Amino acid sequence: MIPAPRDYSFIAPLYDHVFNIPLSEGHREIGSLIKTLSKKPGMKILEVGVGSGLTLNHVPNNQAFTGVDSNERMLSFASAKASKLKRKKITLMKMDAHKLEFKASSFDLVLAPSVITALKSPEKGMQEMVRVTKKGGHIAVIANLRVKNSFRSGMVRLVDPITRKFLGYRTDMDIETFAAFKGLKLVERKQINSVMGMHLSWFLLFKKM
Repeated sequence: MIPAPRDYSFIAPLYDHVFNIPLSEGHREIGSLIKTLSKKPGMKILEVGVGSGLTLNHVPNNQAFTGVDSNERMLSFASAKASKLKRKKITLMKMDAHKLEFKASSFDLVLAPSVITALKSPEKGMQEMVRVTKKGGHIAVIANLRVKNSFRSGMVRLVDPITRKFLGYRTDMDIETFAAFKGLKLVERKQINSVMGMHLSWFLLFKKM
């Protein structure tokens, strides 16, 4: 079972200390993407699973940013960060990623760093992100995905029950999982978040056609 949102309340005070460095490359990738896409003011950005707000420093002052998360305690840490960024248009909301409370085609860019594999239903979460993205908009996903038929894939799958129980994410997803979503074009993919020479995550950028 993927942990319920309340389970992250326990690790919320330690989250930045544990994950900031291992996930920093992904955050920089997100920052670079936002900078590239937000050359014109008025772009609406949504981050699903904003957590403690590790990406907030990358929000441009001239763009509207909405971050949602299902855990109140994690959101409290994100709110503390947002309060120090007074010039930025940041809105934080408690919300279930499986049922986003936004109208269809509401956002130009949807970010999902390190959240897809932590959802009870990744497919439903992704479906919701596609729904709220405007046509021509982008969805950026950072996730720990396995590569089929590889030795490492087999080893990673063996520890799947452990990562689900203690770390809150699954390791049984691969890039092909996203092929089921019609109308999405994969425009970029790269391995990121390297620790001791081993990449932990994939950065995937999709365009909604």
